[in-house]
Amino acid sequence: GGNMPGDKARGAGFGVLTAGVVAGGTVGNTSTNTSFEYDGSSWTAGGNMNVARRYQSGFGTLTAGAVCGGYPSPTNNGTETEEYDGSSWTAGGALNSARQTSDAAGGTQTAAITFGGENPGNDKLTSSEEYNGTAWTEGNDLNTATKRNSGGGTSVPTTLSVGGQSTTNTPGTAQVEQYNGTSWATSASMATARSQIGKMQGNSTSGLVNNGANASDTYIVTTEEFTGETTTTNLKTLSTS
Repeated sequence: GGNMPGDKARGAGFGVLTAGVVAGGTVGNTSTNTSFEYDGSSWTAGGNMNVARRYQSGFGTLTAGAVCGGYPSPTNNGTETEEYDGSSWTAGGALNSARQTSDAAGGTQTAAITFGGENPGNDKLTSSEEYNGTAWTEGNDLNTATKRNSGGGTSVPTTLSVGGQSTTNTPGTAQVEQYNGTSWATSASMATARSQIGKMQGNSTSGLVNNGANASDTYIVTTEEFTGETTTTNLKTLSTS
């Protein structure tokens, strides 16, 4: 695809390949409020966020998307949510806990979840929060406190939290946790421990992760597919004599 019309790093993305958005992040080491839209072949400038931020998470679609949290600044305390309608940004409900370097999942602006990350008082978080389009409510905790994790899910109950830097594995973990809409459970681990992963695509049935930094803090280019866990029942005929 074409190049973005401006330099950007540490931003958040949402949408799909032919209708996606990258918002916020940094230019050099300065947080920015710019956003760019992608149509599958080229980039165009989108609306500017109200608050410049980096290390935030994103969810939703090009015309109904959002970002939440991010690196605190004089105008951002790490709890703000902004919603995007395809052209402009408006303030949404605030997170209950300030967080950055977390990820978010959910296919819509009105049903999403964010999980893990860090804030100034906590190096790694277990907490998750769910969004209904208006307000965030506390969800159940991850089993392992994790930051710089990736995640995905086409709906809240198909969410995965993948990799990151955890309390038990620094700088990278292979651990995967799956959310069923109520609680988190440890799932099949990745083949390679990694953090700072590119945004996971898919959900807990079929997903893809790429790149990141491995347990030696070396950047890698490999990809992995997640096919979900299945249970097979074998039936046998019983006879009596």
